[in-house]
Amino acid sequence: MALDGAGRPASADHSGSEESPQWSPDGKWIAFTSDRAIAGADGEADSDAAKANRLWLIPVAGGEALPLFMEKLDVHSFACP
Repeated sequence: MALDGAGRPASADHSGSEESPQWSPDGKWIAFTSDRAIAGADGEADSDAAKANRLWLIPVAGGEALPLFMEKLDVHSFACP
């Protein structure tokens, strides 16, 4: 991802789209929306019908993206102040 915020976060081990990347104010995280599947409490991944466009965070230093919430709630927009 470019330092100016152009592009989108990259990950090689998931399916789903990634949209609207934004840097956190402290520059340590990138927030983005994605409809990728997540595993529920039972360990089963979301079915296609149960997928939601959630807000995700990924550390700039590297590591896995994490959903900000597990509930099936669609995010339509967000802002990193």
